[in-house]
Amino acid sequence: MSMNFKIRRATASDIDLVQELFRLTVSTLCQKDYTDDQIAAWLAAAQGNLPQWIRKLDQQYFLLATDGPQLLGFGSVDEGYIDFMYAHADYAGRGVASGILRELESEASRNGHQVLHSDVSITARPFFEKKGFKVLHANENIRGEENLVNYRMEKHLS
Repeated sequence: MSMNFKIRRATASDIDLVQELFRLTVSTLCQKDYTDDQIAAWLAAAQGNLPQWIRKLDQQYFLLATDGPQLLGFGSVDEGYIDFMYAHADYAGRGVASGILRELESEASRNGHQVLHSDVSITARPFFEKKGFKVLHANENIRGEENLVNYRMEKHLS
């Protein structure tokens, strides 16, 4: 059940919406794969770094999926690396992340990248596998006292 939405480039003025959707997505969709303490550590690690978020919005090919004023999802690619891919919990499975990923893959191809890489959460792994990504290895990310496992994945672009 896909839906209509627009995809546009993000700007620094979108930072509040992006961070709000990030917090919402991590704290809801990731509950089945990560403990409350792990989620709290994940959010805390991202929370205090506003300048880095703004730099990424400005410097990466950073896209937003919107329906009017509602932010449905966001994603970014930088030098063949997908840094962000988040969809609003209420719109998961409705084509938002797929639409963003298509645009990110096109941008990577236009820039001569033949392989895409990403470090994806346990929660996002099935989505990326359906899109042709393969797991290279598991990563252990220590945030405070917590170990947040994710996966380095890659996809060869045609």
